[in-house]
Amino acid sequence: MIDFAKTYNIKSNADRIVVIVHYLNEILNIKTVNGNHIYSGFWELKCKIPTAFYQIITNTKIREKYLDFTKISDVKLSIQGLNRIRFDMQNKK
Repeated sequence: MIDFAKTYNIKSNADRIVVIVHYLNEILNIKTVNGNHIYSGFWELKCKIPTAFYQIITNTKIREKYLDFTKISDVKLSIQGLNRIRFDMQNKK
């Protein structure tokens, strides 16, 4: 996951969550991502776990509109999240 994350320009925890969910969905083929998966992603990336961890996930959905979920047990990238990772976060080569 670390090498995968290095290919993206991550500027915030919201960006980090987008990369983690994308990695789990597309690389590991985990279609039902939950909060524990995202927590493990922060851990694997050796990032500080935010104190209000679940609030950060909710903010990524509500403020940034990068996530789509009704329950934290089934987190997916929204259209905005997919556009963010495909077009806005790619490292320049």
